[in-house]
Amino acid sequence: MSAQLAFYIALGVILLSSCEGESSKKNATDQIKESPTAEMQPAPKGLKKLTFEDFKSIKGVASVQDVPFFVYSKLDSLHFFAQPDKYAASMKVKNEVLNNYYGFKELEDFYLLHFSVENNLSQSKAVYVLKSEFTAAYKLTLAGVNLQEIRSSTLHGVDDFEIKSFTKFGHIEEISAEAFAMASKHKITYNFQKNPALKFDGKAWSKDSPKSSGFRILQKEDIYEEGVVTRQYSGSFPPLNAEIFLEKLAHDQYVNYSFYDMDQRDIVFYATGFPHVHSAKQWISYIQNNSDVGSDFCIKEYTGKSLQERPLLYVNFTNFKIKDSGVKAFWTDDYTFYVEVFHINARPSLEGKQQTAYLKISLKKELL
Repeated sequence: MSAQLAFYIALGVILLSSCEGESSKKNATDQIKESPTAEMQPAPKGLKKLTFEDFKSIKGVASVQDVPFFVYSKLDSLHFFAQPDKYAASMKVKNEVLNNYYGFKELEDFYLLHFSVENNLSQSKAVYVLKSEFTAAYKLTLAGVNLQEIRSSTLHGVDDFEIKSFTKFGHIEEISAEAFAMASKHKITYNFQKNPALKFDGKAWSKDSPKSSGFRILQKEDIYEEGVVTRQYSGSFPPLNAEIFLEKLAHDQYVNYSFYDMDQRDIVFYATGFPHVHSAKQWISYIQNNSDVGSDFCIKEYTGKSLQERPLLYVNFTNFKIKDSGVKAFWTDDYTFYVEVFHINARPSLEGKQQTAYLKISLKKELL
């Protein structure tokens, strides 16, 4: 199991405990105070100047799963209205990094949001904001985004935290859905076949082999500090004598594809995204969301029955996220990789709507 997953489960517990502790210190009946980040907008003549007391009180958002959509703004300050009327008085509010803007209704010129003053659920308000100041997160595209920006990289096992552009390795460009579909007709494929020696008894998998006798991989396993892990068999990979299992934690978006050598009773490799095998180059690559920033693209080389410990290439992109763990990504030759992505701040609506973008990643021919 990935150490990365373990870290985020533990971190979530710490943050939850902290939030509950702070919440208990606040009295739900306390009078709502004016946020220090809000200031009065000069109201048109005859109109009352707004404070948060002028906004309708509502029940705070307890679970983001119940939010119809999210909105996003790059502006430093925003305008809150108590009614959907752009000629009415408004309150100017600083766009704080920790502010959450939960969208509940889309009108002609406004979004109706649920906003918690200073992130206090007991001080939640219904506010109207101008569409001209926000973009619904499910509508975000890659227009104007610097696709070449990276945070760090590794080439032939050597780390680099200084160069912040992918141009060192190649080039990335956004292409149309039609171009992506056309390229997919020439993709390099590797099918993970089911191993007939692997048996499933309804609870666990075991291998019909003297070396692996007694070794079982559970379908569901409660792992200390990580929670319940659910496994699904994906197929075998003979070059590493490995059986591949998709592993998921409950209530966690991150996944692992773990390669188990059941004769050695150990994991020989794991990918945080769907593993794409390029047999001619003896590569295993994957592309997946980074749990901190952006997304990761990694290429490792395997020879004989062993896998190179350090990656041939690793890049942490900063401005886009990967769709569906990179399942539909593919190589078309030794230098060109295609993948479906989202804007870094994109989030789906309750209906699952989100703007998919398509990228072509071209590596320099002399790179690897």
